[in-house]
Amino acid sequence: MSPIRIGVLGEGATAEAWLRAVAGNQNARLAVLSDSDADRAASLAAHYATDCEKDHRTLLVQHALDAAVFAMSPAAAERLLPIAAQRSVAVLLDTPPARTLDEAVRRVALFDKARRPLLVASDWRFDPAPIDAVANACGRIFHAAAVVTAPFPADLEWRGDRVRAGGGALINAAYVWLDLLVHLMGLPSDVVTQMGRLVQPPDLAYDAEDTACALLRYADGRSATITAAWGRPPSERVLTLRGADDLACLTLDMAPSPLARGVAALIAACGASAPADPNCAHHQPAPPGVSDDVPSDSPETLAPTPPPSTLEAHLKTIAVTQAAYLSARTGAPESPHVLLERAGRV
Repeated sequence: MSPIRIGVLGEGATAEAWLRAVAGNQNARLAVLSDSDADRAASLAAHYATDCEKDHRTLLVQHALDAAVFAMSPAAAERLLPIAAQRSVAVLLDTPPARTLDEAVRRVALFDKARRPLLVASDWRFDPAPIDAVANACGRIFHAAAVVTAPFPADLEWRGDRVRAGGGALINAAYVWLDLLVHLMGLPSDVVTQMGRLVQPPDLAYDAEDTACALLRYADGRSATITAAWGRPPSERVLTLRGADDLACLTLDMAPSPLARGVAALIAACGASAPADPNCAHHQPAPPGVSDDVPSDSPETLAPTPPPSTLEAHLKTIAVTQAAYLSARTGAPESPHVLLERAGRV
């Protein structure tokens, strides 16, 4: 199979890590990049010996791509995802993948209609077996506590902007932990949250929360807490599980391997969902003497197993995240079930 042609659309410092992950995969070809900072885009393009565009829309419209990595804010992605879907480009979203459940559902519908993969970056979803093994050894989990403290992100410009990112420390630093809690414990009955700007150095400008604490409550008495803070040393990323049989602490590796696994999953998903149009860039012609036609009852016509980190798979986590921010505004418990019901996703 020819290398998958991938474009990287960046907005901030995170994009360079994605560029390394794409360039380091032998089954990918870094075809083009764009960045919100034109000078940074030109410098990165020279370093990786690839094309660059001054704006993201031009990248999607002018280049024949199989896939794209969106290393950008949900607000920026909102304007560009319809173009990617129309152009039949598979997409891997950096986190957070959406600001609200309605926004996520719209995105899922766009790519379902285009029949192209829409994946989400994840520290654990592409290889959940090690975490599941630890959790299973604990028995039935009755309480979990996640703590995430980290320096202010290098791309704080948009991650600290409530409108562009959807929030601050909780949705950016702790999204992966919320996703893991939903995976291990299921959808909570309600969420109670407090958050605020408790650090805010005078040399940094942001209007989102830098500190948040959320309580996830379950109808059967189980519970989980998650505390997220920017700018409070020492850095920590740990999840403590208390189960009927054992207690365990989980940490997630900060190495680039999650990005590499994300790129590998994107490449695999492109192959699994290749359009049948022989004029399409994704189509691989059959060898001489072999028909391109596949009988309707052949195993090749069966729907492929979806990748483990599609945006569809994240909808419950996005509902929990939205409920957490609603609770911080209303001062009352908020239900992710209600949000999912309103979105028709129950």
